[in-house]
Amino acid sequence: MRTLDALFGPSADVAWPPVVAAVIIAALGGLVSPLVVHRRLAFIGQGVSHAAFLGVGLAMLIGVGTGGALWGPVTLAASVAAVCVASALVMAGLTDSARTSADAAIGIVLVVAMAAGFLLSNRLAPTLAERLGPDGVVPSVEGVLFGALINADWWDAVIAGLATMLVGGTLWWFRRPITFWAFDEPGARAFGVS
Repeated sequence: MRTLDALFGPSADVAWPPVVAAVIIAALGGLVSPLVVHRRLAFIGQGVSHAAFLGVGLAMLIGVGTGGALWGPVTLAASVAAVCVASALVMAGLTDSARTSADAAIGIVLVVAMAAGFLLSNRLAPTLAERLGPDGVVPSVEGVLFGALINADWWDAVIAGLATMLVGGTLWWFRRPITFWAFDEPGARAFGVS
C-alpha cells in the first residue's frame, strides 16, 4: 500500500490532528535546527529537556504536600517550565564563572536534575496515587516528558501552529542580528549586537 492511498484512499482511517501536529512540529524543527547545529547547541537542548524530569518530581512533591489538591496540568507545566529555565541559567552560570566548558556544565546539571527527578518521582508517585484515590490519575513520567503524538487533538495542532508562527516570526524579525551572531560572534559583539 502506498502512503497516499493510506492517507486519502477509500479505506483511509487516519487521525488527522496528530498528522497535522507532526507536520507543524517538523516545520518548527526545520526552522530552528540549522541555527542549533551551526552554533553547536544541540547538547544544551538535550540537557534542558532532560532536566525537566526534576520538574515532574517537584510537581509530585507539591501534590503530595498538599494532599493532591494542587496536582494537575497547571502545576506540572509550571514546575517543568521553572526547572527548565533554572537549569539553563545554572548551565550558563557554571560556564561563565567557573571556567567550566559548556559541555561539562550541561552534563553536571543534566545528571543532577535527572537523578533528583528520578528519586522524587519513584518515591512520591505511589503516595500521590494513594492520596488522590481511585479517581485520581498520576500520569507516567514518560507520558509527561515525551507525551504521545497520537493523542494530539485539533487544539494541540493549533497550539503547535501558533508556536511555529511565533518562532518563525521572531527568527524573521531578528534574522540579521541572529545571522551576524551565528557566523561571527566577536564581530557581532563589537558592532553592538547582543
